[in-house]
Amino acid sequence: MKWDSDTCFRLAIASIAQCPVLICPGPIAASPRPSRQTLRHPVGLNSHLIPEIAIALEGRGRMDFLDQSLIFEPPAVILLPPGCTHCEAAFSARTPYTLLWLMGDGSLTTAFVSSFQPGRGWRSPLHRTVRCRSSLRLFAHVRQGIQSGATFSSAVRRDLLDLMVRFYAGDETPIRSRQPGRPVQRYDGLLEQIRDYLDLHFAEPITLPQLAAQVHLTPRYLNRLFHRWSGEALHEFLTRRRMEKALQLCRQKQRLVKEIAAAVGYEDPLYFSRAFRRYFGRSPTEA
Repeated sequence: MKWDSDTCFRLAIASIAQCPVLICPGPIAASPRPSRQTLRHPVGLNSHLIPEIAIALEGRGRMDFLDQSLIFEPPAVILLPPGCTHCEAAFSARTPYTLLWLMGDGSLTTAFVSSFQPGRGWRSPLHRTVRCRSSLRLFAHVRQGIQSGATFSSAVRRDLLDLMVRFYAGDETPIRSRQPGRPVQRYDGLLEQIRDYLDLHFAEPITLPQLAAQVHLTPRYLNRLFHRWSGEALHEFLTRRRMEKALQLCRQKQRLVKEIAAAVGYEDPLYFSRAFRRYFGRSPTEA
């Protein structure tokens, strides 16, 4: 099947409308993790940073967790809160499946397709981003966690359908790059979403492989896209945000260096002091 945007979001709307219950990691509807490891998605088990929703569009696949697996097929809707270690996988080498992934942590939501085809492996042919109020409420539910097997509440279904209708109508967010050398335009919304996430969570342990696995891109390609879009590599943006906050805290003269280091994401105060001196040319106590 050709996974253009019309087909993708039309099938997603049908799945959401028909799905009776929500699936979450847990003992309900779960089975022991299969011993076959070769049919997992190449990114492997990963713990994502942003709430996600996976909607089954066709075929049959499985979602592997640390100690269990969930078998999914339409009209399944799977909720994955932050910190949930998971990996999508093929049910068998001869069984295709397609998932629509939604990731969001605010008003921006990015949708992308992950499709497994026998003999061809995994592809991600579609990326789209929209901004709407429904995603604020929707992903707040996912972040809080919903019991697996819970009835699909009218409020969650309404917000999810509203989001899908916006995608289906082509209501993409007009986001403009700040650099003349633009990356592929379809990634602009995704890059803004990553920047907004880092802007809020810079003090948390974040790695480039984690971010790349979240959006099914290679770390090198994601870093190159972000650099062309913002003028900074991801690690440069993260360091700048941490140092800006550290300087602000140093000027308050109310915290020890080790407290400031912990507040901006550095476990080792000595390493933080060296990084601070390299960045500003002076130590935290001299700032």
